Amino acid sequence: MVRYKEDKAPVSIFTPESIASLLKKADATLRPYLALGAFAGLRTAELQRMDWSEIDLDRGFITVAASKAKTRRRRLVPISDNLKLWLTPIWQPGRTEYTKSLIPIHCIVSLNCVSQAKTV
Repeated sequence: MVRYKEDKAPVSIFTPESIASLLKKADATLRPYLALGAFAGLRTAELQRMDWSEIDLDRGFITVAASKAKTRRRRLVPISDNLKLWLTPIWQPGRTEYTKSLIPIHCIVSLNCVSQAKTV
């Protein structure tokens, strides 16, 4: 059996300035997804499976259900001050769309483009 060694590209990290620029320029429907990815460290698949009911700004935690987590274990992710600042203008408790997916299905193509972007 022949094994091939995969050459991985170096991991790049966004600067605070580039994240701020990305969030300001992003479509409003993508902003929560991008902010959660940047400031909560959630995996892409977890974000795509998440819905608004799992975000509790008042208590300061995001619940990642076992069924949505890579490790298949429920966990609570703290909401940083930075993340809260980005989510507060968007979040309005009681709205029926908050029981739905965090990211509208029509945005998935846009997200794939964003994840492949190298510059802001």
